[in-house]
Amino acid sequence: MFNIRPALLFCAASALLAGCKTNEEMMARYEEENLTLRGELTMKDDAISSLEGQLMNCESMSADLEEQLASASFTPTEDGLDPFGGLAGVTTEFEAGGVVTANVEGDFLFSSGRSTLKSSAKTSLNGVADKLKGEFSGQTIRIVGHTDTDPIKKSGHKSNHHLGFERAYAVMKYLVSRGVPESSIEVCSYGPNDPKSSKSTSRRVEISVVTD
Repeated sequence: MFNIRPALLFCAASALLAGCKTNEEMMARYEEENLTLRGELTMKDDAISSLEGQLMNCESMSADLEEQLASASFTPTEDGLDPFGGLAGVTTEFEAGGVVTANVEGDFLFSSGRSTLKSSAKTSLNGVADKLKGEFSGQTIRIVGHTDTDPIKKSGHKSNHHLGFERAYAVMKYLVSRGVPESSIEVCSYGPNDPKSSKSTSRRVEISVVTD
């Protein structure tokens, strides 16, 4: 009689070997796919890192440009872009927020410790008034008086803040006399609290126009 046990054992062994071979092939395929996915993931990570680096560079450049714009002083040019160009004792500055400032030297406007305008300064102030009535008509105007840090001794003003205000007020009254609407003007004083690089440049009156 035919013995089926060896046959069954042979079939079982064959099936087991076939199953092992199939599992090995599947594992090899999975490992290959895993390596491929890891490679793709690494490439994506590298691309993301590159984009992040570019973004940081752009943000840094943007911050640098904003800082330069905020601190930049406008230099008169020949193409007419400087609204107060050509006026003696006056320099133009562009500030952040659409502010254009006519920076008028204090020593050009006033004698030491005084708040009465010099006659020689009125020609330049006439030019400023013409611009305020024309190109900047309807805009808000802010006039700020600045002094150096030396304490008041003989001028009769109570403090540098008072002197700065009286000087800004004198400029305002003159501009109004030249037709600039008083309702559009704000007057204040920083006194010695916003000095420049020297005492002479610290003494100034700033006539700012808010254009935006």
